[in-house]
Amino acid sequence: MFSTCIVLFIFLPLGKGGGWLRSILKRVNSAYHAALALSKYHHSTLTQHVNAYSVGAGAGYYDLALQELQTSLPRPSVWTENLDLTHSIGVFTTILHLLFYESCSGGKHNWQIHLGGANALLQSLVQAQMGSAIARKDQTKEHQDRAIPHPDTSTAFLLGFFVHMHIITGASTRSSQFLISDHKVLLETGEVNLADLTGCSNWVMIAIFEISSLDKWKKEEEDAHRLSLGDIEFDLSKGAPVDAHLRPESIKTEITRIFALSAIIYLRVVISGPYLDIPDIKRSVSKISDALQSLPEPKLLQHVVWLYCISGCLAADGQQKVLRELVSLPRITHRTCLEALSLMEECWRLRRTESSNHDWASIMERCGQHSLLI
Repeated sequence: MFSTCIVLFIFLPLGKGGGWLRSILKRVNSAYHAALALSKYHHSTLTQHVNAYSVGAGAGYYDLALQELQTSLPRPSVWTENLDLTHSIGVFTTILHLLFYESCSGGKHNWQIHLGGANALLQSLVQAQMGSAIARKDQTKEHQDRAIPHPDTSTAFLLGFFVHMHIITGASTRSSQFLISDHKVLLETGEVNLADLTGCSNWVMIAIFEISSLDKWKKEEEDAHRLSLGDIEFDLSKGAPVDAHLRPESIKTEITRIFALSAIIYLRVVISGPYLDIPDIKRSVSKISDALQSLPEPKLLQHVVWLYCISGCLAADGQQKVLRELVSLPRITHRTCLEALSLMEECWRLRRTESSNHDWASIMERCGQHSLLI
C-alpha cells in the first residue's frame, strides 16, 4: 500500500518522509482506496511494459475512492467557506492520488473534474500556509527565540503539488482556467518549494506562470482587435538565482534546466507561433532532446512529460527518431508518456501532410481531448 509514497516523495530530502501521509491513509477511507488504486497500477507495471491490463489495474479501488470522496465532500454551495483544515488535507490527499492515477493511466478522463474540485477547496491550504508566514514575519525581536513553526508538512507538500499541477496544466492546455495569482505569491515568497517536490526550482515555474499570463493577455487583446506586442521580450536568465542547494551533480539542476528551456519554447510559441525556424525554438528543442537522452535514470522522463511533449511537437525531422526511442524503453510505465508521443506524432503528421503549424494545445483541441501532462 505504501509503495505509493515512493512516487510522491521522490525529490524530498531524507527526514521529510511520509509519516503524515501514512496517518491520513489509515483514517481517511477515500485516501486509502485511492492509494491502493495507484499502488496496484504500479505493481502491475513492475514486471511488464504498459498494456491493457496495467491500464485498468486498480480501477475498482479508484471507483471506490471516488464514491467515498463524493460522500465526504460538503455541498458545492459551501465549498468557498473555510473548511476544517484536517478534513481538507484528507480530501486533497485523495484527489492527489486520483490525479496521479489518472496521469499514470493516460491522463485523458476525469482529471479536469478532480483538479477543478481541488481548486474550489484550495483556499483553505493557501490561508494555512500564508497565515503561518505572516505570523512568523510579525514576530517581535523579544519573542524570536520562540519561533513559529511552518504549517504541518502535509500542507506545504499538498499545496506545492497543486501549485505545480495548476501551472503546468495551464501551460499544457494554454487555458487560463487554473491561472491563480496566489500561486505566484507562494512561489515568490518561498512558502512553496517546488525543487524538493518536482526537481524544478521556483524561479522557472514563476516564469512559466508569467508566460501563461502573457498568453491570456494576448488572446484577450486579439479578441478585442487591439493587440500590439511591440518590443515585448522576456529574459529567463534574469530570474535564475543560483540556489545553494542545487549543485551540478544534483538531479534537480538538470530538471530545472529542462524546465527553463521549455519555458523559452513556450514563450516563443505564445509570441510568434509554433514555427520550427525560430532560432530560440530550434536551439531549445535540440538542447532538451540532448538533456532528455542524458538523464541518469530513464524513468525520470515520467516527471517531465509536458517538457517532452512541447519540445517534441516542435522537433525537426532528424530529431523525431530519438524522441520516439525515449518512450520505447521497457522501464517507461507512465502511460501519459505514450499520450505525449501520440500528440507529437499527430503534430508531425499534420506538418508533413498539410504543411500546417500546430503546437501541443492546438493538437489537443483538434483531437477534442485534453491530456494531463504532469
